[in-house]
Amino acid sequence: MAFHQKMSACSAMLIIVMMMMMLSAARSYDPQQKVPCWCVALATADDTQLQAGIDYACAHTDCRDIQAGGLCLDPDNVQWHASFAYNSYIVVKQTPSECYFNGTAGITTKNPSHGSCRFLNFLCTPAH
Repeated sequence: MAFHQKMSACSAMLIIVMMMMMLSAARSYDPQQKVPCWCVALATADDTQLQAGIDYACAHTDCRDIQAGGLCLDPDNVQWHASFAYNSYIVVKQTPSECYFNGTAGITTKNPSHGSCRFLNFLCTPAH
């Protein structure tokens, strides 16, 4: 077989392999695929509204980790505590659609955990 015929055969094989990879990737993409998500307080939310959300969420879930001596007390501010309380509520209730809290919360795919403070996640379909 001549050199140019070998190259043509290699080129054809490479094209076939690339097409197979593209088809495989296209088949594996699922727009409904669920990913880890967290419910967090919005940076623009008012502290008074956040505190009301904390009070509501903590009445329905365990918030000891944001109380004195808790693993998630720091940073010790209303927005951080609201994020922990909101996320805990959503995970316990298994209701991601309720991550709103009067407009003070939203869903993120970025894990807010830090240090020894771990936020549990839930699964959601990310926005495209």
